[in-house]
Amino acid sequence: MGDDARRIEDLQNADQPMPIQHHHIHYNVPSSAIADAHESYNDVFGAIPGMRGRFDAADIPGVNLTFSG
Repeated sequence: MGDDARRIEDLQNADQPMPIQHHHIHYNVPSSAIADAHESYNDVFGAIPGMRGRFDAADIPGVNLTFSG
């Protein structure tokens, strides 16, 4: 939880075909941090960099990670 007391809720769908599956997670980070975010997700999860519309993005199995500044 960050300083802004953000809350995130994840609900299980027992019928989905893979362990994690949803459309995307959108991260609003400083523009200067987007490259570092890509690198971190690539190093930890093997994320594949790309684009989702006009946004920088990365894909891991079952979800697109979208970054904007």
